[in-house]
Amino acid sequence: MSTKVTAKTTPTSDLSETDLEALEEIRLRAFHSDGSRTPATDLEHFRELIRSFQLITVVHEGDAPQGMILWSWDVLKFGSRQVVWFRAEDYIMAPDVRGGKALPLAAARVVTRMLATTNPLKPIYCVAPAYPGSYIMLRDVFGRVATLQDSPTDFERELILAVGEQTGGDRFEPKTGLKSEHLSPSDQHRRLKHTKHEAEFDHYEQMNPQWREGYALFVCVKASRVTFVPRLLRTALRRRRAHGGH
Repeated sequence: MSTKVTAKTTPTSDLSETDLEALEEIRLRAFHSDGSRTPATDLEHFRELIRSFQLITVVHEGDAPQGMILWSWDVLKFGSRQVVWFRAEDYIMAPDVRGGKALPLAAARVVTRMLATTNPLKPIYCVAPAYPGSYIMLRDVFGRVATLQDSPTDFERELILAVGEQTGGDRFEPKTGLKSEHLSPSDQHRRLKHTKHEAEFDHYEQMNPQWREGYALFVCVKASRVTFVPRLLRTALRRRRAHGGH
C-alpha cells in the first residue's frame, strides 16, 4: 500500500526547523549552488526567503516533506492605479510525488482565499522570476506570458521593472529582465527540451540563454478572477494524467 501524500498550507512562521532542513535538502537536489555560500549561510538565506512570504504549502509523503511552494499577495500602487501582486514562487518537488492531486487542490484553496480577501475591482498580476519549467507551467495555465523581451504592454513593462528592482536589487538587469541567482537549475529543466514543450522551451531559451548559469527571467501574467481557479485545476488534471495519475 502506497504512503499517503498530503499538502498543508500554513503561515511561513509556523514551519518547523525539521521541515525547513528537509526542504533545503530537496532544494539543493533540484538546484546547484554556485559555491559562494557555506551550507549554514545557505540554510539561513532559505529561512529568510520563506519568511518573506505569507504562506507555505508543504507536501508530505507520510511524515516526510517532499516539496513546497510559497505564496504571498499585496497591493501595488502606480499613480491612481492599483493592482494585486500575487506571488507563487520557489516550487520544489521530489520527482516521486509530482503529478499528484494534493498540491493542485491546496493551490486552488490558496487562490480562492486570495480572491476572497482582495478588492474585486483590482486586477491580479503574477510577476516573478522563472526558469524554463515555471515559464512553461504558466503558459499552460494562462496562455500568454509577458516578458521584457516578448512584446509586453507598457503597464506590464512597468510592473516587471518595479517588481524586479524591488526584489532583485542589483542582481536584476532592467534591459533584459534577468535576475542572477545563487542556485542554477538541475537537469530536470534541460529534459523539457525533449518533450511536447520543446517549442516553449526554445522560446524561453532565446529570451534567457543564461538560465543554466543561474539567471532567471522575470515574467508577468494577468490572471482573471473568474477563470483563475478553473484553469489551475484543469492544468493540474492534465499534468496528473501525463504522470499516470488517476
